[in-house]
Amino acid sequence: MATERLDLTPEVFFGAMSQAARAPRRHRTGWLFASVAAVVVAAAVLVGHALAPGPAQPPATLAAFSVPQQPIDVLNADDASRLVVQPGSTRLLVRTHDGNHYAALSASGELCLLRVPDGDVPSEVCVRNRVGADVTIGGDGGGGQVRLVADGAPAPAPAEGWRPAGPNVWTRG
Repeated sequence: MATERLDLTPEVFFGAMSQAARAPRRHRTGWLFASVAAVVVAAAVLVGHALAPGPAQPPATLAAFSVPQQPIDVLNADDASRLVVQPGSTRLLVRTHDGNHYAALSASGELCLLRVPDGDVPSEVCVRNRVGADVTIGGDGGGGQVRLVADGAPAPAPAEGWRPAGPNVWTRG
């Protein structure tokens, strides 16, 4: 009986309402899509800028790398196979009770500090090869640490227990 008073049938009325509701939604969806796209593009630009390499810095300068590799600098085959370094780049820096310590370059060109203990598995710590590079191997508690400090990096503090052990090399513990 209520339908007799309406000039429109319920189907026509609800169809018209549906079309009216959809029109602004499509308009809002377009703006939403455009806004999201703009945010994504801006984020991509910022991330790309952050990940882009900065100006190239010169590689680290170490006294050990200024001389050709000697027989004492060469790792034995077993130790070399466990490490990811360029075999011709290894240079013996210092011998401690924890083993022999070498400077080397990784396969990707990073500066590495190697520890090769007698009868145990060697280890390595690598950092970006640049002026001022600084890398330490050994326990954080101060026992048995060796630190390689490239030219341009601040020298470790003797007050913290570091002692010079040769050019660019410090020991603690």
